[in-house]
Amino acid sequence: MAALSDLPASLKEPLILCAIEGMMQEEAAALLGLSTKAVEMRLYRARAALRKKMGGVETDGA
Repeated sequence: MAALSDLPASLKEPLILCAIEGMMQEEAAALLGLSTKAVEMRLYRARAALRKKMGGVETDGA
């Protein structure tokens, strides 16, 4: 969980809401005052940052 706590709040909040709390991206977007696309991008960036911190393989999303 240390890697998660190192993420900036802008990435951590959507990740916690969607991946841990089980919210849909649309619900998280409404709660955070963001567009669904912004939440989607922040989730992608948060997961990529966690993979990098944990020594995982980065993917290009394809």
